[in-house]
Amino acid sequence: LAWDALNAGEVAARVAYDRGTARIDDLSFVAVGGIFRASGTVPTDDRDADVRASWSNVSLAALARAAAPRSTIRPSGLASGTFVMRGPLADLARWDATAHIQVAPGRTARADIGVPGATDVRLRGGVWSSTSTHTVGEVLPLVAALSGRLDSTALARSTLAGTAHVTSVDMVPVARLLERLGVGAVADLVQSGQVEATIGVGGRLASPTLDVVLVGTGVSASGLATDRVEVRANTQASSRRIPVEIRSADVTYAGQTLSAVDVAGTVTGPVIDVVRARATDGGGAGEVTASGHFDTRRSRFTIATELRGWTVHPTVDLPLGAVVEARFDGTGTIDDPNGAGHVRVTDARWDGSPIGEATADVALAARQARVDARVPTFGLVVDGTIGVSAPYPATLRARADDLVIERLPIAWSDADRVTGRVSLAATG
Repeated sequence: LAWDALNAGEVAARVAYDRGTARIDDLSFVAVGGIFRASGTVPTDDRDADVRASWSNVSLAALARAAAPRSTIRPSGLASGTFVMRGPLADLARWDATAHIQVAPGRTARADIGVPGATDVRLRGGVWSSTSTHTVGEVLPLVAALSGRLDSTALARSTLAGTAHVTSVDMVPVARLLERLGVGAVADLVQSGQVEATIGVGGRLASPTLDVVLVGTGVSASGLATDRVEVRANTQASSRRIPVEIRSADVTYAGQTLSAVDVAGTVTGPVIDVVRARATDGGGAGEVTASGHFDTRRSRFTIATELRGWTVHPTVDLPLGAVVEARFDGTGTIDDPNGAGHVRVTDARWDGSPIGEATADVALAARQARVDARVPTFGLVVDGTIGVSAPYPATLRARADDLVIERLPIAWSDADRVTGRVSLAATG
């Protein structure tokens, strides 16, 4: 037997018919890997039917492929459950029905994601409701409460509303789960943190809308750290393209603080498009903006970024303070980047000693960075090439004309202080 994309086999039934009512003592068949059984009474007119059904070991992945062949992520696992209903078969709005579904752990990889747990559904007076407790990918604890009004003439148009909540969970196993689903090489980027999520659900059963809010706390990932970050996404469940917004009050990186972080873009499978990225420095006077395109699966990128009046604060590891103006446009891969940029530094100080202004032009090509830098305070010019991957081979030429030694950022003692002027050239 076949119905739409579903096929049933090994059909067996014991049915008696008397005075317009079919009495089903036992109906069984095999479909989507599981066994279905049903019994009850079914009138041929508009009187109430009374049906009891059960199923066991039904493949959710096979069911999803048949019901939604274009879906990019499918639930997996074996489902068992029961269904009880009373009401006219032809009029769903008058049904009084309950269902219980239990899902065993399933495979999580690429398009399949295990959803072990339980769901209970109630239908009465044309209104349906459900409560669910599942562990998505055996990592994310999900609790959901949904409801809606049934459209008995076209089930796909039935309404859907409610909330799903993922309680706080360690981000490290979540990153591993995303990698297993093919999002990209993200597992090694996350060092620590907790994440929780609230998902508002709306629309209709055929194409529900999802309003997702993720909150991360104590996050440390790829050199970045923040006490709190909020990620919002609003999309339809059937869409591969997900608009995303990211906001955080403060993020630290390499000892520097980025404030009022605001990022907007889209995620389409492994592809990330950053439409807008903006942050201010710790004092709020400087600003960085960026946009870009990133393919995490192929490690390809295109990026454009600009710093305006950005204050760099000295740290223990890097005692440099300065105000930076910069622009960089790049493309290529992580291993073979290409691009060009210009940097202008003013009011620079090294460990408290003044350096003044410096400029640099950088060009990336053929796995090398071509550098041309100037520090007028010291009459210093540096140019050459530096490799962009380990062991970072470099060929540099430096020249200083009429350098005033006292201006060098060196902590001289009174006993060994050196004064005078010098010109020099070096290649290495």
